[in-house]
Amino acid sequence: MTEQTKTLDDLQLTHTVLQKNVSKPQNNTKAALAFTLLGDLIDECIQDVLFEAHRDIKQSNAICQICQTRCRSYVAQPGFDIFGSSYNVGNLPSYDCVNCHKTIAASRYAPHLEKCLGLAGRQSSRVATRRLGSSPIPSNSSDDNLGSISDPDNSYSSDRKRKKLMSAVNGVSRVKKLKSLGND
Repeated sequence: MTEQTKTLDDLQLTHTVLQKNVSKPQNNTKAALAFTLLGDLIDECIQDVLFEAHRDIKQSNAICQICQTRCRSYVAQPGFDIFGSSYNVGNLPSYDCVNCHKTIAASRYAPHLEKCLGLAGRQSSRVATRRLGSSPIPSNSSDDNLGSISDPDNSYSSDRKRKKLMSAVNGVSRVKKLKSLGND
């Protein structure tokens, strides 16, 4: 309501200032037509704001024909919603997380679940690549029997495995092995 009153006051002030500052030309020039058109537009805006404010006031004071109460009257007190119900932490709904089984407030459930599953945050992309890397790749038996045709990805991964095995056989590092071979 205060917004409508402010808009109405601004429009009336603009209209008054225009009437004082702009002298009306006596003949039908473009300036006279523009001034008349501007005045009519401002009058239309004032009328629209007045009708809207009048309608809102009448509907908020009227008794509803269906429920016989003042349905359109809203509570504007702090600490209450528009229907007059108080809200606090105790009466907000809460849900159990499907991953960690903690009770989480409804307003925080989606962000919590996202973090709990590792889908959000700074390292979420790293976790996703680790998950993809740890999942077994299904292989067909016909692909294993090709023998002469080598897959570049397969040879790369087997080279990595071979290096990893050579690096720490029997708990002795590769560097220690090379030093011991060089001393002999």
